[in-house]
Amino acid sequence: MTLQPAHLVVIALLSLGADFAAPARGTSLPPPKCVELLRGARIAQMRGDRAVELEKLRLAAESFPAELAPLYALLDYHRRHPLSDAEHHGILELVSQRLEDREHPLPAAFLDFLVSDPETDPATLGLTLDHLAERTAAGEPADPDLLAVRASLEERLGRAAEATQTLERLWQQTERGDVLWRLFMLHLRLEHWPEALRCADRMSGDDWRVPPGMLLDLVSKAGEVERTLEQVEKMARAADPTSPLPYSQVDSSSLAEALKRAAWNLRDREQDEGAEKVFRRALALQPQDAEIHGALLYLYGSEQERQEHAEAVADTWAKETDSRKLFDEGTRRLTTGDAAAAVDLLRRAAPGLSDLEAAWYNLGMAAYRLEDWDTTASAFDRAAQLNPTRGQSHFFLGIALGHLDRCAEAIPALQHALELGHEAKLVHYYLYDCYKKLGDLAGAKVEYERYKAGG
Repeated sequence: MTLQPAHLVVIALLSLGADFAAPARGTSLPPPKCVELLRGARIAQMRGDRAVELEKLRLAAESFPAELAPLYALLDYHRRHPLSDAEHHGILELVSQRLEDREHPLPAAFLDFLVSDPETDPATLGLTLDHLAERTAAGEPADPDLLAVRASLEERLGRAAEATQTLERLWQQTERGDVLWRLFMLHLRLEHWPEALRCADRMSGDDWRVPPGMLLDLVSKAGEVERTLEQVEKMARAADPTSPLPYSQVDSSSLAEALKRAAWNLRDREQDEGAEKVFRRALALQPQDAEIHGALLYLYGSEQERQEHAEAVADTWAKETDSRKLFDEGTRRLTTGDAAAAVDLLRRAAPGLSDLEAAWYNLGMAAYRLEDWDTTASAFDRAAQLNPTRGQSHFFLGIALGHLDRCAEAIPALQHALELGHEAKLVHYYLYDCYKKLGDLAGAKVEYERYKAGG
């Protein structure tokens, strides 16, 4: 059953053919006057006359308190044109009374409406769950529509584990593809990889089949090494069924990316041997991929192989003369925390990029981390010349000059950093240190008090 939006339900009611709209007290249809009022409200809605629509809906609810259809229509109206909090609360109170009426259970369509309405309050949702739990108790087949609504409500209430159980019951009863897909997606969201894989294995037909890349990701996250390798081969053959190669050259880049993800997934599942196999398959697709080489070297290579690789890399960069390449690699090394390698590369790059502020700034940062104060001072001095508005350059210049006991030069740099809005407390500390070194105790005291006051 496909649950329809509220206005379609009301239209069905007004056509005198909606089973769920049957009145609560056992008669086959709402009283004619109730139907007349609801039909009039619908006509008013189509004309855009909200006042008349609401008037007729209120009258229907007041005149026929035992009927469900007016409540349904009022809630639908509230979705489109919010009522006052008091009136909305009153409607929900009536709904709560109906939920507690065990002799006249509410139809699935109405319950679905409540569950999907973002403004249904927690208390009403709780009663709805109790109502559904009673009507779908374990041990015997339940109405599939009620199970579907119950699963939606459990998800909304954050009871995802319970929702999976409900959806599993619904699947066992119906074997519908949409139910299995919904269960599959919920397991994915919960990162229940083996359970999601079992769902994928039960799917059939093009409408619900899991895409190949998604299946590869799933089998690897589930730690299924052999299935991961099988899926790799299937994807490669599908890319180019006529290729005599073990891997197709068609779209090899995207295949390699999928394999890398699968390999890392296997590593996360502590399937190291399987991960290595997948990394090596990926390398066959993309022999120049640095990430794959790095993974194989540092995760599976020997100490000697790693040492030889490090020496080869160092030799390559020692021979490099392109300033831009040196700058890029030096910056990369700096961001990974290798300041010693970064400072050498950036020191060689900066003269060839004399007007690039970033080259001097990054060189200054690398030298600062190594406490190489001469290089720090000269680099930040040049960076400050190229961009006088960057307070950090003046700040680090001041620190370096202070360490070099050139405090008379450091003070103006630090004061400039302060003027440009650099963090005041730190600036005042280094100003205090400089004044103290110069023997200016009065100036040192002023800066120390400012430092203690937080700037």
